Amino acid sequence: ILTQCNNAEKIIKFLLKNQIKYKNVLAKIHHASLQENGRIVMEQLNDYYNPVFALELREPSYPDKLLHRFNFLSNNPNLEGGETLVELIYGNNKFISEVDNYKSLKNYKKMLRFSVGCEDFQDIIRDIDQALTGLMN
Repeated sequence: ILTQCNNAEKIIKFLLKNQIKYKNVLAKIHHASLQENGRIVMEQLNDYYNPVFALELREPSYPDKLLHRFNFLSNNPNLEGGETLVELIYGNNKFISEVDNYKSLKNYKKMLRFSVGCEDFQDIIRDIDQALTGLMN
């Protein structure tokens, strides 16, 4: 878990540092560390942030396109190990039920959820970078 948390923190820092590079496809990064009460969240998690984050993209078609651009990050929810999992949020009943008011959740159509694994964080960053860069092209 600590490796996953540390990896997520490094990935978030990378994305924030390079947000301008991805401005045409990336609208917002969602992570506990970026909340107004981020320090409180960190204290609740014993000085670590959750290893889960979401990328909100600019267009509703981008999440599915980006999901298929990763070289080794997986969208297989049956992973047994500590691999990074990337999932569509919209239409996934694990995140939003059919009875939810989709009007209030319109940005979920533009989001991918990342559950960061134990791989080398640089490999995860490289894969995210090449996927976002490829989507821009």
